[in-house]
Amino acid sequence: MNKQELLEELESNKDKCLKEAKKYEVLSWDRQIVDSKELVYMQVINWVEQLAEQPKVTVPQFLDKYIQENKGECASDVFSEEWLHDSANELDDEVDKWLYDNDGKENDRRYLIAVQAFVTGEYEVEKEPLYQIELPGTSWGAYLTRADNGDLVIFQNTTSGSAFTESEIKAIDERYWAFAVPVEEVK
Repeated sequence: MNKQELLEELESNKDKCLKEAKKYEVLSWDRQIVDSKELVYMQVINWVEQLAEQPKVTVPQFLDKYIQENKGECASDVFSEEWLHDSANELDDEVDKWLYDNDGKENDRRYLIAVQAFVTGEYEVEKEPLYQIELPGTSWGAYLTRADNGDLVIFQNTTSGSAFTESEIKAIDERYWAFAVPVEEVK
């Protein structure tokens, strides 16, 4: 139940609860008891309204892909060390390293993030960093970029269209990774 559902439930039951309390007003030694019940109920609604919504967790892109591939499975299975260790799948290996190759506290934190994202389906995916491929040996700045037709070309003094992810660079040629320079994100 989320915050909005809880508020709706409280609001829909408010009149019924207050009516029930007033029914016993005549038996009460003190009318203030009934009034205090009404005040307490209204205070509970006020506290719920002040609750902050839980922010969505952020997961790496590979974890998003893993979650999508394993929908319908049991969360305790798909994130178990046995499930991940017994797999020959490259994606499973990446998730396994992310979840279990840290200190215990970090492993626990990441496990909770993964399970929360899997169970609720409410999460955001990290943006993968972008890089330029700046070729050395020129004073005028040479950059590898992709032309409109998809061909790789070298441009001087311009970086337009030259943003690549790490995996894209390595797919072109692993050796280009040595010349990768992070692209500053424009805000």
